[in-house]
Amino acid sequence: MQGWAISTTGTPLTASGALVTGPASPPLGLGSAALAVGANGSGGAELRHAGFHGTLLSDLDKLEYSTYSVDFGVGALARAVYLVLQVDLNGDGNPDDSLIFEPEYQNGYTGNVPTQANLVLAVWQEWDALLGGWQSFNGFASATPAAGVKTIAHYAGVFPNARIVNSISMDGVRIVAGFGAGAWDHFVGNADTFEISTISTDVTTYDFEGVGFDLRAGTALGPTEPFSVYLDVTSGRSEVVSIGARLTYDASKVSLQSVTKGSGIPASWTFTYENTSVPGEVDLVLTDTSPTASAISGPFTDLEAIQLTFQRLGINCSPATFGFNAAPPAGSAAENAFPVNQYIHYLDPASSSVLYDAPGTSGVIGPEVDDHGFIRGNVNNRAAHALDIGDVTDMANTFFGSLPANPCQAAYDTNNDGETDITDLITLVQGIFNSSVIAIRPPNFTTPGLGIPGVVAPDGGAIPSVLGCAEGETCP
Repeated sequence: MQGWAISTTGTPLTASGALVTGPASPPLGLGSAALAVGANGSGGAELRHAGFHGTLLSDLDKLEYSTYSVDFGVGALARAVYLVLQVDLNGDGNPDDSLIFEPEYQNGYTGNVPTQANLVLAVWQEWDALLGGWQSFNGFASATPAAGVKTIAHYAGVFPNARIVNSISMDGVRIVAGFGAGAWDHFVGNADTFEISTISTDVTTYDFEGVGFDLRAGTALGPTEPFSVYLDVTSGRSEVVSIGARLTYDASKVSLQSVTKGSGIPASWTFTYENTSVPGEVDLVLTDTSPTASAISGPFTDLEAIQLTFQRLGINCSPATFGFNAAPPAGSAAENAFPVNQYIHYLDPASSSVLYDAPGTSGVIGPEVDDHGFIRGNVNNRAAHALDIGDVTDMANTFFGSLPANPCQAAYDTNNDGETDITDLITLVQGIFNSSVIAIRPPNFTTPGLGIPGVVAPDGGAIPSVLGCAEGETCP
């Protein structure tokens, strides 16, 4: 769910939240987030996101979303799913207020904000929350309900340091239904296509699908180390019986090493279709073919379905692109395996049939590299990957003067004997100016390697690094 989590509250608990297909034709994809309050309007259902902690309100330059009201409930006003931003006003990291954007107050209440649509039932409607009117939970900045709503810009003008903040019990951004006894009793509605950006970040669009396939890249230990990419599946269905995915990767940068089931897949499930023969493409179907076939009980969020392990081609840290295949499957076997390119099969309790959902998809560019690589002797301007007289001067000043050492102890051990002393200084001088007499031990510029302690540099005969390297050089 791209960082969103569904939460329900209330005693008694009558609220519910789920990712569903529809209703009608959502503005993006096939599904949306459904939030229903039930008989206890003092409770509620919400989507929460913690990824915007610390964002200044004054830095927001886009904040939009869409709603669909199935039932306004029993209250006097028209209702739709609303937004809440929890904010810190004084920089202490604690919440001081909450700002609330209600679609009902965007038409006919005040001239403080631009007029938007009149809220109606059973129609998808888009809301510009950045330009729209907000109320303050505490009434700060004169931002009150109905005719008193104010823009985010107004609020940020009164509180220039106001920023989104998470707390122990609450994430900073929420998409909400309920929390008003009477007014919200029996409300049912949906949200989709939440878009947000700041003056320094691109627009991020969140598409709430009843089924979602998201690729996630793990962290690589270094520019030559293997890494994994995971397929995470979200589904609102109760009984999922198979998963099919057609994935792509940049074959000019990485090679596929292995494919395994993810940690969320039952032990009895197997790959019933697997084709990795075309570089850059992976076609996989997972299911249980045993006589007592098991299903995955839902709904579930970010279930790890597939793990793919890759190796970089060459020594580099540049990210690769991983995505979903849009081309039609080729050949009868592939066509039979894939009714659509990405899907889940599920048991429909109403018809006792096996049906399928086509998910929304989200690719990934990655992975991030936790680079512990180093080149022996490069102790000063390590980002430049250069050995020169400055390294000699700084090494001498570290050994015999007052210059602090950098975090990579192994970079000082140019002869790799496990000691840092004058012999390393001599080796460095000779390695720079007379390498035919004394050579700097790998990893060096001839054999860069990775230089992780205990790992042999890849020249076929270099010995492991004796000393450690807590912080490597930047990636080549």
